[in-house]
Amino acid sequence: MGSFCRHHHWGSGRVRADDPHCTQVCEVTPAFQRSDPSLSANFFYSGALRRIALLIGIFSGAGIPVAAILGGFVLAAGFAAGAFVSAVNLYLLKRSASALGDRIVNQQSSEKGGIIIAGFVFRYVLIGITGYVIFKGSVQGLHGFMAGLFLPIAAAGCEAAYELYVALRRGL
Repeated sequence: MGSFCRHHHWGSGRVRADDPHCTQVCEVTPAFQRSDPSLSANFFYSGALRRIALLIGIFSGAGIPVAAILGGFVLAAGFAAGAFVSAVNLYLLKRSASALGDRIVNQQSSEKGGIIIAGFVFRYVLIGITGYVIFKGSVQGLHGFMAGLFLPIAAAGCEAAYELYVALRRGL
């Protein structure tokens, strides 16, 4: 890893040990990020799914109390169930897509095609059964559930806006 230094800005980086006046801050930047912009872009964009999952958690944590205040326990419980199902759905989608890609690329893959397809179908069965059970109990709970199911869309929209900002700001 190489490093380069820039002038100090409040709250950023670390002060260099060999700078007695503390006027420069040392940022440790991997050499590949400075030398090849395409590698830096690949590194940045490979973290998109992790950032989306993090945003789903943040939106869930913020949305449950808001749903409880606006609609009571039933709406909050429906929202929490929708948020949970959407998080599980995202995880299963990632796993299934990786397995399907591995199956297509690698003929010696241990993944069975039928199991991969069953995983795709299971995701929608889980959503359908959970929605039906909530609908039978309360329509208000179903509204919360449907709102929770849309958290990945909100998170993906925020991720797209962030990627656009980074692309325009850093030129990735």
